[in-house]
Amino acid sequence: METEIKKAIDRAGAKIQYDSYCKKILGSKMILAWILQASIEEYKYVTHDCIIQCIENEPDIGTFYVDPGKNTKDRIEGLNTEDKDDDEGTIKYDIRFIARIPKQDENIRIIINVEAQKNFYPGYPILSRGVYYGARMISSQNGVEFIQPYYGDIKKVYSIWICANAPKYIGNAISVYELKKRDIAGDIPDIQSDYDKIAIVMICLNNKVNREKGFFDMINTLLAPDLNIDIKKEILENEYHIPMDDGLGKELELMCNVSDYVWEYAYENGMEAGMEAGREAGMKAGREAGRADAVHEIVRELLKDGTVGEDFIIRVTQISTEKLNEIKALL
Repeated sequence: METEIKKAIDRAGAKIQYDSYCKKILGSKMILAWILQASIEEYKYVTHDCIIQCIENEPDIGTFYVDPGKNTKDRIEGLNTEDKDDDEGTIKYDIRFIARIPKQDENIRIIINVEAQKNFYPGYPILSRGVYYGARMISSQNGVEFIQPYYGDIKKVYSIWICANAPKYIGNAISVYELKKRDIAGDIPDIQSDYDKIAIVMICLNNKVNREKGFFDMINTLLAPDLNIDIKKEILENEYHIPMDDGLGKELELMCNVSDYVWEYAYENGMEAGMEAGREAGMKAGREAGRADAVHEIVRELLKDGTVGEDFIIRVTQISTEKLNEIKALL
């Protein structure tokens, strides 16, 4: 019989694997093309195929570990996915890459970071973290993309945050936060590209909110934890022309398998606790207590994991909102 430590380790490993597969899926050039077209003005009227061609090399997905300012070959061509400040600890970027701006001089390039968030309220303002990530991407260009005092060579950076399980009152939405000029007295002549160097993009998702065909339907289908993998692949391939035979389909299968494992673990663990309580309380009371404890354990594990939203938990387990809030309070 597996020990609780072994089960906990397995579940933690599964969660790490799920996060890893999710990053790989979002880091696919085809999926990135959809994200860029939906959220960045420069790509709004550009085809997905053209955007794919604009993405230089393969996006880095949590792979490089280089201190800022080290002018290494990997740093220049691959863009390290981690900036480390000795005083502030380590920051790992989920996905980071360089892309050219289409229909312009091919030397005009931007640096893009994509982050996946399972919760809209992670305990801190996501926007503030996005500003910090964007600022780090600018400062880390010193000695790599520009040399002082040639600050005009700084590349514009985008930090894109994809937030699943957004509240229903937000639903599916995209907002961009960037530097804008505001004249207070007179009008100072300027060139917009001299200060237009940073933008934070928030993409909020809620797969329980009705949506039209397009980006939001595609991305919600892609990341839906409760959608059958065969149906998911069929929708993505037939309705959105996203090929499933180039590795993306396999990553989707792996992510869904790990998601199923996490659910089964919570269910089995809850059933064990419930049946034990049932044996002690008698057959009839035991069955009722067993089911209640099993559901309680499932809800507790799903809340801790954060992979699915509360609406999904309530719908699947048939638990009341009040009971769910009671369980949350005990975490």
